[in-house]
Amino acid sequence: MALRVRKLARELERSPEDVLLLLKDLGYERYRTPEDLLTDDVVARARKAARTTPPRARVAATARSAPPAPRSKPPIEADLMAQLVPGAVRTGARPVARTAPPLPAPPRGRGPVLAEERADEARGALAAERERLERARAELAAERAALADERDRLLAERDALRLERDTLERAVAERDRTVRERSVLGLLEARGLSGTDEAERAVAALAQHKELGRLLGGLTPIDPEGFRRLLADRLLLVAGPPPEGVGAAVQVAEDRADIATGPELHRRIARIGQGLLLEGCRRVLVAGLSPRLHGLLREHLDPRVELAFRPGGVRDEAGIRADLERGDLIVTWN
Repeated sequence: MALRVRKLARELERSPEDVLLLLKDLGYERYRTPEDLLTDDVVARARKAARTTPPRARVAATARSAPPAPRSKPPIEADLMAQLVPGAVRTGARPVARTAPPLPAPPRGRGPVLAEERADEARGALAAERERLERARAELAAERAALADERDRLLAERDALRLERDTLERAVAERDRTVRERSVLGLLEARGLSGTDEAERAVAALAQHKELGRLLGGLTPIDPEGFRRLLADRLLLVAGPPPEGVGAAVQVAEDRADIATGPELHRRIARIGQGLLLEGCRRVLVAGLSPRLHGLLREHLDPRVELAFRPGGVRDEAGIRADLERGDLIVTWN
C-alpha cells in the first residue's frame, strides 16, 4: 500500500527531511515534500536502505510544556468566614473566584482519520497504476520499435531475394539460348530447317548416306540420362530382320540382341506357352517389357494363357502382394 513521506518517516523514526535525503540517494528526485505519495516498491527500497544508512536530519524534540503551577488554597479562615457569613471576605485578602471546572474536550472521532487514510490509499493506488501504465507504454514502444526493425530487415531480405531471382532467371535464359543455338536442332534450324519433323528427316537422310558416323564421337547429349532412357525404351536390338510393328529396331549379332526374329522367335514363344500350361500357370504377369513387344507376345503365345503387363522397377511388399494376386507367375523382363 502506498505511503506518504511523513508516515514513512514516523515508521522509521526519522524526520521527513531525512527520508527525503534517503530517497534522493536512491535516485528518486521527484519526491520533495513530506506529503508526496510513495509507491510500494519505493517504500520497500527505502525501508531496506534505512537499515544501513544512519539518520542525517534528526527528529526535532518536542518542547515539554511546564507543569501548571499549583493553585494556592485560600486560608482556612477565609473559607470558614465565607461559610458563616455569605459574601464576607477577610480584610486584606482577595476575593476567591468561584468558577465551574472546565468541560473535557470531546473525543476526536475516527471518521475523518479513516477518510484521510482511504484517500491516501486511493492516491497511492492511482500512483502505482500510473507507474504501471508508464512501464507498459515503454514496453509497447520498445516492441513497436523492434517490430519495425524486423519489418525493415524482412523487406530488405525480400528485395535481395527478388534481385537474386531476377539475376538467376536471366542467367538461365541466357544459358538456354546458348544451349539451343549450339544444339543439333539449333544448328539445323540455322541451316534453314523448321521444326523437329524436318530435323528428324534431315538426320535420317544424313545417316542413310553415312554422313553422321564421323561426328558421333564428338556429339554430347545435353541430357545423358534422358538419352539413355530413350535408347532403352525406344530402340530394339534384334538378331535378324526386324519384325513389323516394333518401331525403331537395329539388327545386331545374336549375343547382343534383345530378341530373336523370324521363325526362331515364333518357336521360342510357342515353347514358353506350352511350358506355362504344363505348370498350370494360366495367368502370367510380365513386368518391365517394352509396350512395343506386348502385341508380338500376345500374337504368338497360346491364347489359353492370360497375359498382364506392368512397368518395371523395384516393388515394395504391398506391390509384390498385389502382383501375386494378379497372376500365377511373375516374369521380370531383363
